[in-house]
Amino acid sequence: MKPTPTQGTRNNSGAKLTVLGSGTFTVGRDLTPGRYVITPKTGESGNLSATTTDNPVAINAILGNADSLGVPTYTATMTKGEVVNISGMSQVRFTPAVTKLHTSLSAGDWEVNLDIAAGRYVATPAHGESGNFTVYDADGLPTTNEILGQANGLGVPNVTVSLSSGNRIEISGLTDVTFTKK
Repeated sequence: MKPTPTQGTRNNSGAKLTVLGSGTFTVGRDLTPGRYVITPKTGESGNLSATTTDNPVAINAILGNADSLGVPTYTATMTKGEVVNISGMSQVRFTPAVTKLHTSLSAGDWEVNLDIAAGRYVATPAHGESGNFTVYDADGLPTTNEILGQANGLGVPNVTVSLSSGNRIEISGLTDVTFTKK
């Protein structure tokens, strides 16, 4: 897809299909830097975490379907030097991701004008799900931080957000968040 004037570009040509098992791995040595859709082996569940020098909790996700707590995939940009920890899973597939604009996003980290167009939206989780939904501004400060869905009365059914170029969206614990133009 050719980028529209409002859509940015992301070079993911260095990402390579990689399968890793349980253990600790370093991006740049064990996994090529790039953007990936991360998927556990069918029938397996476990923890996926990653740390960087700037962020001790760059990723903290349950992959798989352990007691309906996990997500089937997590999409993330893996940077050189990042340390990835996989536990409880014998195989985790890192598949290079394709950059395109979406109207719904799954668990992972996303960028406005690369993964979703800038605009004003109502963000709604998949029926029966609940999880964390955070939007960060260009300086890395949270502008929206909500529990979406019915989390024992703690969550909200949806949230209205204004997304601008330079914003980053982080979704955890949700398989799908639909963005409806407002």
